[in-house]
Order: sequence, then C-alpha cells, then structure tokens
Amino acid sequence: MSTGISIDEIDSRVGHLKLIFIHWNLFAYMAWDGYREYGRGAVIIDLRDSTPRQLLGQEVHHRMGYLGERSDVFKSWPSEEVAEKVEEYEPEDEIIVIVYGRDYEPGGDFSVYRLDHGTSLAPPDVYDEYNSIS
Repeated sequence: MSTGISIDEIDSRVGHLKLIFIHWNLFAYMAWDGYREYGRGAVIIDLRDSTPRQLLGQEVHHRMGYLGERSDVFKSWPSEEVAEKVEEYEPEDEIIVIVYGRDYEPGGDFSVYRLDHGTSLAPPDVYDEYNSIS
C-alpha cells in the first residue's frame, strides 16, 4: 500500500509534510512522550539509510527518535532555527520535527518543522488514547 508520496518528492518539504501527517499519531505520541521524559525537544526523522520501498510504504521504516533538553546525548541544537523553534513551541498543541534527508551529510542542510495538530489529535490526546488501549 502506498503513502501517496513519490520518490521524487520524499526529500522535499511537500514529501516531508506528507510523511509527517500520514504518521501524525506516531510522531505526536513520540513528541509528548519525549517531552514528558526529556523536556522540550524535537522528533528526529533520519531518512538516510531508507530504501524507496521502506519510504513509500504505509509502515514507518526509517530511523527516528526524540531529542530533548534533558536527554543524555543532548549537547546543543543543530542550528539557531531549531533552538528558537524548540524554545517557542507549545508542546500541548505542536510538535517540532527535524528531518535528515536521504542525501544528508554531517554539517549539511536538514529541514525543521513546527507543526500544530490542526484537526488531528493534540500530542497529549494521542498519548492518552494509545495508553488507554488494553
């Protein structure tokens, strides 16, 4: 089953946003869970080692995680833009997502998004819903 994201757009803003919104509940859950444990931070999506088949399927097959200010591995944010977004976002309503594209090399360009839940569940509501499932 396809996500509707073409391989030509997976490393674009449009492709990133489609990926995030298709899997909103997963990323919102990660963001709220990470915020509760590690403080303000961002969901990290790393597409570097993903194959087209993994990227375009319905299931998520790429590396991802949460980096928060109280994380053991936290040293600093990768840019001033990320630091600013993390400082300003509202964790109850928004998530910060950093995407490292398939061609990312250390020190290179990456994308960062500050996204509101809109008509989807807010991060705490996604967290509560998934934790209430027996």
